[in-house]
Amino acid sequence: MTDQYYVLAVVGLVALLVVIRKLRLRSVPRLSAEEAGQRVRRGEAVLLDVRQEAEFRAGHIQGALSVPPMKFAAKLEELKRHGRKELICYCNSGNRSVGAAAHLRKKGLNASSLEGGIGEWNFVHRKRS
Repeated sequence: MTDQYYVLAVVGLVALLVVIRKLRLRSVPRLSAEEAGQRVRRGEAVLLDVRQEAEFRAGHIQGALSVPPMKFAAKLEELKRHGRKELICYCNSGNRSVGAAAHLRKKGLNASSLEGGIGEWNFVHRKRS
């Protein structure tokens, strides 16, 4: 009987952690490519490419800073130098960037996520050309 309670306690704890993570991720602002572009053009925001360095080298949004998740700790002071500017995280599709933005927000930075990632950015901003 004690083993069953132990298993139930572990399952309950895991479920609680999943719910907490989902709530934390839901609190991250998500911006459309249009809104993100406007904020960057007005000088209110900086784009952060949170993909791996090889992905960044293969192609990125012009002017974006490369900050792979494994280098967040090392780049934290550099990111703080942007002051009150919004740090708009992006990845390929918008999934990794939400976690990255949540992490940066936990560190006290003003961070958001680019909805749809670099693919959506390229679609929206190339059709203007």
